[in-house]
Amino acid sequence: MKKQNKPMSTAYHQTLINIFIIVVLLALFVKVVFL
Repeated sequence: MKKQNKPMSTAYHQTLINIFIIVVLLALFVKVVFL
């Protein structure tokens, strides 16, 4: 169970990081466009 749970949590963590990066990049893009 632990072996299966570990990769799942890592993938979930990576997905959260990817979403955060995309949101930050979009925010910077919007900032540049509106400035």
